[in-house]
Amino acid sequence: NDANVRSDESDNENEDNEKDDDSNRELIRGTMGETIREQVKEMKERYEEQKKKALEARKHYMEERDKAEASVEDYLKVRGRWFDANATERQHMRTELNFHAQIALQNQVNALLKYLESVKEKNIDSNYLIDSNYLDQLIIQWTAIKTKLQDGNLIGSELLEISNEIRQDWLTHRSQLKM
Repeated sequence: NDANVRSDESDNENEDNEKDDDSNRELIRGTMGETIREQVKEMKERYEEQKKKALEARKHYMEERDKAEASVEDYLKVRGRWFDANATERQHMRTELNFHAQIALQNQVNALLKYLESVKEKNIDSNYLIDSNYLDQLIIQWTAIKTKLQDGNLIGSELLEISNEIRQDWLTHRSQLKM
């Protein structure tokens, strides 16, 4: 008889333990599910924020690129007039030509800096993997060129030298920065 009572008590304890285990599982599943949903929501929000930043950086680049293209067109117009001018007129136009060349180069460098910023944002945003130190190094390098161009006393040969430097640097790095 004692054995039957102990067996009944043991069965009741097992049933209680199973009920507790079931309720614990449901509690854990509910808590884990909620935690996972929160994490997914946070990831989506971060993704949307990064996507927005990348699009904004791209927009700024496109604006600067358009500005650079317009300034190059202005320079080419002045250069065309300079080629058509006689020797005396060329001397007077040289300052204007240098001014437009400097503005065109500054706008190109600004566009390249905005491009690098957009690549950097896209790099953060996705699996688009470019070494961020490499990007930072390029930004520093182009900022140094921008600083050189801000000197208002550059002569034509210096502008030509800077233009060649810009062209060479861009040709060197452009293939690695394609978006």
